[in-house]
Amino acid sequence: MGRHDAVPRTRTIDGGKRNVLDVLRAVPHQRTIELRVQQSRKRQARSAKLVVTAAPVALILRDHHTGTARTRRLTAVWAREHGTCPPGEEPLSWLLYTTTN
Repeated sequence: MGRHDAVPRTRTIDGGKRNVLDVLRAVPHQRTIELRVQQSRKRQARSAKLVVTAAPVALILRDHHTGTARTRRLTAVWAREHGTCPPGEEPLSWLLYTTTN
């Protein structure tokens, strides 16, 4: 996956010791999917191979207006391109949070 496998500004967990991607990197890939990428200014048309990993995480959600914080259990899902990104392009990478297991 290399140097491009980081999603900017991921949330920290475990009191700031790890971030969500640390958790997802430690979990085996659960699925591989193919996605048709249309050509654009920044991307070549291709059939992209995405590896998908999901894991439960407990995020600390802070309200900066009130100074309060609460923990919310969610499932983090990370889909990222593997082995099909043309040279000079950033691989596809999406991180989402869901309440669905």
